[in-house]
Amino acid sequence: MGEKLDENFFYNTMLTKALIQLLPPFERRATLMWFEKLLTMDKSKEEKEMRNEYLWFILLMLQCQKIREPFNRPPPDEMEPLRDIVGTEQIRLSKYVTQICIWFLLYAHQNTVSNFVL
Repeated sequence: MGEKLDENFFYNTMLTKALIQLLPPFERRATLMWFEKLLTMDKSKEEKEMRNEYLWFILLMLQCQKIREPFNRPPPDEMEPLRDIVGTEQIRLSKYVTQICIWFLLYAHQNTVSNFVL
């Protein structure tokens, strides 16, 4: 199970590194601090699960190029479960907003490609 957690983290890390470049510099700094913190969370299965959950949530925000609290400021020294600092409603809302964002990007890409072909 630990290997799979590491594989997922590595994959999402690659996506995060690419998408973080699209953020404005002030948002990029705080997000990079969170990213560095997450890289240290590899001591136990529980820590890896928490690390992956945080990275997944950050990745959802990066897809829409909008970083929300608490990820717009440095991470705490002691990490708590994501649901304790973000809240279930915000997690659900972020997933919904991300779905809309992805739909919009796909729609915009399709129209750009269609216009290009014409």
